[in-house]
Amino acid sequence: MNQVHSARPSDSQRRCNNCGEFVTRQFVRVFGDNADEVYGCLSCGTARDLRDGKQIVP
Repeated sequence: MNQVHSARPSDSQRRCNNCGEFVTRQFVRVFGDNADEVYGCLSCGTARDLRDGKQIVP
């Protein structure tokens, strides 16, 4: 029987692509893109920047 593996990152793999800091699943859901990638977090940016959508994009 074939198993389908999810492409979603595990808890230990969720990191900010800008600074490498760990981010929670909820943070990724809110601030990440459709591929669950995060390009800015509270360790490398401000809450205002995140709220306003000014994360660093590749």
